Amino acid sequence: MRRSQKRLLTLLASLPLLVLAAGLLYQVGMNALEGKPRGFWDSLGWASGTLTAAGYGDDRFFRHPAMVLYVMAIQFVGVFLVYLIFPIYVVPYLDERFQARLPRDMVHDLSDHAVIFRYGPAVETLLGELAAAKVATLILEPDEGIARRLLEMKQRVVFRGLDDHNNRYDQDRFEAMHRAPSLGVERS
Repeated sequence: MRRSQKRLLTLLASLPLLVLAAGLLYQVGMNALEGKPRGFWDSLGWASGTLTAAGYGDDRFFRHPAMVLYVMAIQFVGVFLVYLIFPIYVVPYLDERFQARLPRDMVHDLSDHAVIFRYGPAVETLLGELAAAKVATLILEPDEGIARRLLEMKQRVVFRGLDDHNNRYDQDRFEAMHRAPSLGVERS
């Protein structure tokens, strides 16, 4: 399940609980503080009207200071809820929906190429030298942000680490890479 789907399910589960809690507290507050008992369904109607900023109809006069503060607090919660839905659900959903998918599988059309694990300043220099020598490269990058940046730079990149064997058909290719001759680079 994707992150945005989990957030949507959390949002959908929490909204009825918020309306129920706000309605029950309203029902208790109207009875104890205002002396005007409200039924369960009237209280739920008030809570949903307040949280959605739709209004109350004729039930809008409160005398007790605690009840006035409670009504004001729920009004602010309703307004903030509208603004929270965008960064918590809408933006991540649109981001997942329209963002380019990162390749997670090995590229099958490469031969005589260099495989590089993790990108960094030294690798950037190496990539320049390999490009000048017309050697194809493939970068295995476990960091999603860096992998996206590499993809934007038109580099061949696979978003995974050396020990990521979720796709079993790649196991043989990883083992072949470990047996293949490698370019040793000493650090000074």
